[in-house]
Amino acid sequence: MTKGLIVGRFELFIDLIWVGIISNLAENFSDHAFGTDSKLNIGEDIIEFTILFLVAWRVWKDLQMFMTKYHTNDLVQRLFVVWIIILAMLYGNNAPYLFDPGDSSNLAIIIYLIILGSFIVVETAYSIYIPSLRREMILRAAFMAFVLPLWVSATFFTYPLRFGLIFAAIIIELLTIALIVTPAVERLLKQEHLEHFDADHWVERVQDFFIIILGEGVMSLIKGSPLGRGITDQAGTGVLALVGYYVLSSFYFNGDQSRRYVHAVRRTWWRKFLWLFAHVFMAGSTLVLGVSSVPLIQNPYFNAENGRIGDGSTTASDPQLASIINSAKWVVSVSLSTTVTCQTGIALLSRSLDRKGSLKISNRYVRLLPRLLVVAIVLCLPIDRKMPANAFMSIVVSLLFLCMFWEWVVSLERDGGVFEP
Repeated sequence: MTKGLIVGRFELFIDLIWVGIISNLAENFSDHAFGTDSKLNIGEDIIEFTILFLVAWRVWKDLQMFMTKYHTNDLVQRLFVVWIIILAMLYGNNAPYLFDPGDSSNLAIIIYLIILGSFIVVETAYSIYIPSLRREMILRAAFMAFVLPLWVSATFFTYPLRFGLIFAAIIIELLTIALIVTPAVERLLKQEHLEHFDADHWVERVQDFFIIILGEGVMSLIKGSPLGRGITDQAGTGVLALVGYYVLSSFYFNGDQSRRYVHAVRRTWWRKFLWLFAHVFMAGSTLVLGVSSVPLIQNPYFNAENGRIGDGSTTASDPQLASIINSAKWVVSVSLSTTVTCQTGIALLSRSLDRKGSLKISNRYVRLLPRLLVVAIVLCLPIDRKMPANAFMSIVVSLLFLCMFWEWVVSLERDGGVFEP
């Protein structure tokens, strides 16, 4: 059995941990944003989810970078990875309580700080044998000096000050990541130890993370049987949602439909930076999209304008449900638009090497232009509060599918056809 196959299976096991974390965060967001006992408005719920998600993503990213940079696979590294996934599991269990006033809400912060400290300790030990790593560790320690007081202070406060302190800490951490990849800092750090950095494997791992996010959305269509028993109206909207996920998967993995290209991570440093953080926003918005679509799937005929349910035969009114459906439509529109925009940006960050005239439409900007038109239309759909959820979903998914079909056709080879014998 090859070493690569063993490593791949172990990474699959690691991904299973984050499947559970992502699922727990999604369920927590669903309960808060669309539950009956939510104490925050939808905007505050999204901010809370964003913070929890960014922390989970940061731990996953650091672990993947660690395994990609120091691919020794020795006993120390194996034990360290097991230690991190144990802490990650504990964070995933305690993250939903981070903004609760109870004492247990501090545990998620403590666990996260232990994770950060663990990486610093191990990489500092590595720097004894890798001299070029020492400057990076000094720089990271300097930034940690700014971040640590914010995290520690957050343990003494509750909402809303805790929101602000943690969000500021996360922003500083993201800026640190951006700063380290700049050419000037890389020259200062003299990072010869990164000569063997496996960029292709890193790209695959980031793509795997997005698959986890898509999987959570698809799982929400099945977990708990939200479509009901038999072939129901909910099943119809569920099919639409599934087709929508398929289109998003196609948009992402096909990019701008170029046959040959130079990947963004192999181009300039700022393209690599934008590529990574576009994935962060895309993953977060896709997860929010999956959670927010469930109320629409379960209430396909609900009219958010007057709170009427059904096809007109019933006059039952539920103002609270009307508010939930209206919020869900807006969140679906914004999150879907964010996802498609990020996917388009990710595709354009790479450089196409296709020969001019080799495809039916060689200009990739023209090929991707319908995506922006779809985004503009989707953002306007929730304005009509009288539109039932099933009509809303039908329009959105139809636009996405037509856009995907357009890209399929225009990206065919010049002499190719839609149907070929």
